[in-house]
Amino acid sequence: MIRRSTLLLIGLLLAGMLSGCLSTGSNEAKAPQAPEPTATPEPQPTVKPGADTKKDTPSEFQIQTRLLDFHLIDERTGYAWGVTNQSLRMYRTLDGGQTWQNVSPPSAGNFKFSPGYGQAISFLDKQRGWIVRSDLEGKQTTIWQTENGGGSWKAVDLPEQMNPVVLDFQTPQNGWMLSITDPSKADSGHILYSTSNGGSTWQRTADAQLPQEGTITGLTFQNLRTGWLSMEVKGQPKMYRSEDGGRTWKESKVIAAARSSEACEVVDVLQPVFFGSDRSKGWIPFSCPSSEADQFHGLFTEDGGVNWNYAPFKVGTDKESNAFTLPFFLSETDGWYLDKNIVYHSTDKGKTWAPLNEDKILSRTWSKYPQLTQLQFISENVGWILLETKDQKRSVLVQTKDGGKSWSVL
Repeated sequence: MIRRSTLLLIGLLLAGMLSGCLSTGSNEAKAPQAPEPTATPEPQPTVKPGADTKKDTPSEFQIQTRLLDFHLIDERTGYAWGVTNQSLRMYRTLDGGQTWQNVSPPSAGNFKFSPGYGQAISFLDKQRGWIVRSDLEGKQTTIWQTENGGGSWKAVDLPEQMNPVVLDFQTPQNGWMLSITDPSKADSGHILYSTSNGGSTWQRTADAQLPQEGTITGLTFQNLRTGWLSMEVKGQPKMYRSEDGGRTWKESKVIAAARSSEACEVVDVLQPVFFGSDRSKGWIPFSCPSSEADQFHGLFTEDGGVNWNYAPFKVGTDKESNAFTLPFFLSETDGWYLDKNIVYHSTDKGKTWAPLNEDKILSRTWSKYPQLTQLQFISENVGWILLETKDQKRSVLVQTKDGGKSWSVL
């Protein structure tokens, strides 16, 4: 899920403009030996797996960077990454976080902003993933692609500069990338590119057809034809929908309907999140801000986005410890969120939230790392939380295997 604050930061940092259709060549880059990624199809653990027990201290020496984000593929497989000296360091676990392998792309340097999931990184499954990087100097944009979980990466250098803020793949071949045209301005124009060959070449899909005013807060494609674009335009939330693979866009009235049901001003709105193989059920997260806390709410659909039902969550979170991370929904019914050191769980689309018993390990960890960065559940039992210190110099991952009742430090 794309965080609005990160997109604003990217928009201010990126530089350059891009026009015309793109066609690129590619070269195969094999990863060197540890501590760089291995070149084997299945990376092996850097240390022998330890006992699967609850821990209250992080694993040492396996992850040698401050983690910025992560993404779970299944209960045992996940990716986590950070940036050290402007070089991307990506790690993969195959055993639920007990051991980690460095699967960073070779020569993945010059990352001058934090690559968030859905912004610069996208994984389709445990084997196939993409990373995009702009050098911010108007010289080169590079896309890396892996088909073996990071064992090797194919680098594609685009001949013209792109300023990507969203990266979204729906199949091994079909993906979209949204670029801003003038990164020196927060309110910049937009260009949408698409690929039908796994990212080897990209074509301009929409430019003038896209809303050009405003700040992008999210983009996702429900299938190969239906896309959703969320924006903030002059301080007001907007949602747009495409029914032709991103070529044309029309404003959706779903946000206006939500605002008529809620007294506060809806400011932070992200793209819909869809569930299941047919992706007919989903939700749109949004929040009503105040000076000290954000009040969360949601819109839910069961017919692919034709109709949306408003759900006031009646929960909020402290801005000092959780400024931008919204509740996470695994399905249209099951959701979790963290308020300080207490986990809340909903089983009725956010209508009611039950606080789970305080966990000692989570509480001790939160006292040292009181900033929530990311929250994701991959099943009803397994979920991860990424926490960091207030000075943003250190971070730690914690894991639950019982739906949030107890936690262990990875």
